[in-house]
Amino acid sequence: MLTTGSALAAETNFCTSMCESTQRECRVEASSGGKERFVPPPETAARNPLARTAEGTVPGQGARALQAAGDTHRRLDRAGACDKTYQQCTRSCLVQTETKQQAAPAQR
Repeated sequence: MLTTGSALAAETNFCTSMCESTQRECRVEASSGGKERFVPPPETAARNPLARTAEGTVPGQGARALQAAGDTHRRLDRAGACDKTYQQCTRSCLVQTETKQQAAPAQR
C-alpha cells in the first residue's frame, strides 16, 4: 500500500510542479505585454517616430501619468489572471488526489 501512497504523492508533486511552471510562463508573458504599444506601426511615414511635433502635441504630465496608471492596471490584471489560473490548477490537482485516495481503499 506504500507504493500507492508514494505514487499519489509523486503525481501530486508533478501536478503542482506543472501548475507552478504554467504560472511562471504566464507571468513572463504578462510582464512582457504592453510593450508592443511602444513599437511604431510599420506604415508610419515619419522618419523619426519619436519626433511628434509634426503630428500633434506632446502629451502632458497628467496624460502620461494616466497612461502609466492604465499600463500598471492592465499588468496587474494579467498577473491576477495568472494567479487565478494557478489556483484553479492546484485545486484540480487536489481534487484528483482526493478522488484517487478514495478510489484506492475501494479497490482492496
